[in-house]
Amino acid sequence: MRLPTHATGAPGGSSVVILIAGLDSTKEEFYTLEAEIHLRGLATLAFDGPAQGERSAMALRPDFEVAVSAVVDFLCADARVNPARIGALGVSCGGYYAPRSHAADSRLAATVGVAGFYDLAECWGDLPALTRQVFSASFGHLSEDEAAERAKEVTLRGRLAGVDRPLLLIHGEKDRLCPVSHAWRIVEEAGRQAELVIYPEGVHVCNNFPFLWRPLAADWLAEKLSL
Repeated sequence: MRLPTHATGAPGGSSVVILIAGLDSTKEEFYTLEAEIHLRGLATLAFDGPAQGERSAMALRPDFEVAVSAVVDFLCADARVNPARIGALGVSCGGYYAPRSHAADSRLAATVGVAGFYDLAECWGDLPALTRQVFSASFGHLSEDEAAERAKEVTLRGRLAGVDRPLLLIHGEKDRLCPVSHAWRIVEEAGRQAELVIYPEGVHVCNNFPFLWRPLAADWLAEKLSL
């Protein structure tokens, strides 16, 4: 966990944002995003989950919320952390993991999902061949046909109804990996607590507009985790 100096010793403990990486990404990729969040006085914890970074030998699991809940357990045992002010932010495949974890674990007070899909199987055929190969390897070195079947388990269908805590979705309208329609479906299913910000010229993870979405997400989390 990275704890900003000016947040140390905050009454009740610090607010913390769990950072959830994408398909074959690593925790180290969050360095600049963490700096943006730290400016708001929030601590961060980036970790490698199944099929990521130092855990790349572990198979990707559709129920990634199990890993996120283990991280929440870890944070709740840290006296420096306010357990009522734990949030999450996930990008790309992490943009699927984050809303799913948010719905599954009520200890997440506020969550941001960036460029995540609603249902992997629905966009499987349109993914670049290389991306399908990475998913196949991450599922446990399956054949592409086997991976396509496993992808049917990677879905938010029926999991978001009744979400009673703030959820923010950020998406680029020109995302060629994950159509913006998936973000709309997440928001519609999650209901009134969900918000959606779309950048009309944004590509996947709005990587062409990090100077816009990162401050927006950091400000939103700072606001929600201070309530």
